Amino acid sequence: MLKSLLSGFVAAVMSALFVVVAVCVPTGAVSGDFLRPDANRSAPSKRVAAIGPEKRGQITLYPLLFGDPVAAGITAGPDRAMWYADFGDNSIGRVSLAGKITEYADGLNNPNGIVTGPDGALWFTETTGQQIGRITTSGSISHFGSAERYPQAITNGPDGALWFTAFGRVARITTSGSITHFKLGGPDGALWLTDNGAGKIGRFATNGQLTEFRLPSGLSPVGIAAGPDGALWFTAAPYIGRITVSGRTALYAMPPSSCSPQQIAPGPDRAMSFTCGDKIGRITTE
Repeated sequence: MLKSLLSGFVAAVMSALFVVVAVCVPTGAVSGDFLRPDANRSAPSKRVAAIGPEKRGQITLYPLLFGDPVAAGITAGPDRAMWYADFGDNSIGRVSLAGKITEYADGLNNPNGIVTGPDGALWFTETTGQQIGRITTSGSISHFGSAERYPQAITNGPDGALWFTAFGRVARITTSGSITHFKLGGPDGALWLTDNGAGKIGRFATNGQLTEFRLPSGLSPVGIAAGPDGALWFTAAPYIGRITVSGRTALYAMPPSSCSPQQIAPGPDRAMSFTCGDKIGRITTE
């Protein structure tokens, strides 16, 4: 029942108007392999998922078995690991190069978006907690709030601060924790975004001009990130999508009866990783 409620809330949260990501997201150095851990947090298994010959659009899913997981945001960390926000288990998780999964839970309230900040720490949104969190690579957690308006996706801005979405608004938080809210219509710097309600991908130019690209009917994009191939990759169940800066779109179908992809981030092996309910997914880009 809890998992069902949380999954429903994630869907509701992700249906807000905009999810924002910076145009130039650097590719971090992390592993493209994930482990299937045992249920015991202290004893993850040592089985690494094998990845064979690849081509663009190959998708692989790896389940998370800690607690009652509903994975949301994912990002490349500064420590050669992937970090993710576990909305359902109220924790922040780390997947090392060797495949060891560690989760941190210290008063978290439905973490959602996550990104490596300019200060070398991981910054994340706490949607129902309506605040912004910060976690160091050693696991020390700080909270900043109130962010209000149920914050969701978060990314680095070109001004040395972090920017996040919050139900119809864009907000800015400095690394010292000062938060400013802005109405949509021209944040500082070029940002790519998903318009979940209208089924569009958009781009804000530095002068505030918005360019939108409509997706096929029925698709509702959620997460978006710059890929290593010069295009942007996004999630729009039941697909993972790719869009060039000129607006040319390609869609790659998820496996049948699969999960609903949410947030997406680049890895070091020219693949993209994404969250998908109780799974972490991977899609090749070449």
